[in-house]
Amino acid sequence: MVRVALLACVASAFVLLPSANADVTFADAAQMARTAFPGRPLIDIRYRDRGDERFFATSSINAFNTLLYGLRIEAATGTAEEGETEEILPPADLETAGVLARIGELGIDFAAAIQAAHAVTGRSDADLERVGLSSDAFMILYDIRYLDDLRLTVDGVTGRVISQGEEANALNA
Repeated sequence: MVRVALLACVASAFVLLPSANADVTFADAAQMARTAFPGRPLIDIRYRDRGDERFFATSSINAFNTLLYGLRIEAATGTAEEGETEEILPPADLETAGVLARIGELGIDFAAAIQAAHAVTGRSDADLERVGLSSDAFMILYDIRYLDDLRLTVDGVTGRVISQGEEANALNA
């Protein structure tokens, strides 16, 4: 019964795509994961290109911080299938606990965090590898990674891109 409900949710997510032939974006993948796993916060989206297959792998978390729910979305077609459900074991549970504790503080969504990063870098979704939520120093952040290893952090409350670097300054202190 639960599997039927999940399939219905995933199938309804296809309507949200721009067209059946258009490539799926990170924002599309976020919406599809939320539709597939309602009530389970989305915490991570990864893009994978393995030559003959391009897909997004999403991770959503349960309210008890014990399980991650995966969704695999074909990048070209938007076809989605339920991925693995994994237990969150120590020390990973400490990382996800901070995110889960602060998820209500989010002021911006994945799409807005990606737009903020693109505005600073001049890049596009084609350059993205991963977008995930993290928590550090009582903040909730989007950790954005590009294919060329460039990494940015976006404040999940304000949407401000936090400068990276080794020297402390007003933006990264």
